[in-house]
Amino acid sequence: MLDKLLGYGTSAAIALVIFSLAPSRADWSDSFAVIPKATGTTAGVKTPLSLTSLEPKIVQREAELAVGMGASYSLEGSKEIVHLWERFKPRIQEVPSAKGTHTLGISCAGLSEISRRPGDAYVYVAAVPVTRAEALPDAMVKVELPAGRYAVFTHKGPLANLSSSMDYIWGSWLKRTREKYRNAPSFELYDQRFKSESPESEVDIYIPVE
Repeated sequence: MLDKLLGYGTSAAIALVIFSLAPSRADWSDSFAVIPKATGTTAGVKTPLSLTSLEPKIVQREAELAVGMGASYSLEGSKEIVHLWERFKPRIQEVPSAKGTHTLGISCAGLSEISRRPGDAYVYVAAVPVTRAEALPDAMVKVELPAGRYAVFTHKGPLANLSSSMDYIWGSWLKRTREKYRNAPSFELYDQRFKSESPESEVDIYIPVE
């Protein structure tokens, strides 16, 4: 199955995407899917008319802690995130004080516990939310998601269309909206609505705004 997913990710790279692999905690047994995230280099990309309805709801979110495994990545090496999720998935149950039934794919500029290697563009953490972050398991880190306003986009439908949704958010919506991007981690939320390539699948994308 993994070989098939990696093949899907390679073809999706044409759309200038970053790949991540996230399992829903609602089904730890075999919930893998390739999730493309736009790099922001979308100049000249045309927005399909069907995506003009992909508008966010603005929510006020309380601060939250998450624990997981992370590393720094270059844009060219971002497909390695697949292997990060492979390492983290069997260790999810080691995370103390985990809450909820969802996982988080967190992207940020950097963390004090993870040195960004020369040439790398960002830090990505495969994580689960927690009530507190004490006595972290080996090789895991804590991420603080600050309180504030977030633009929440819900991608609905097959994963084959998700890269277009991401390109729309980063390449079109952020350029024309009155909302201003806030310096905080962005993240993808995978819960029981996540159904891999099903047309009924849903994934929430949280973009911090001022």
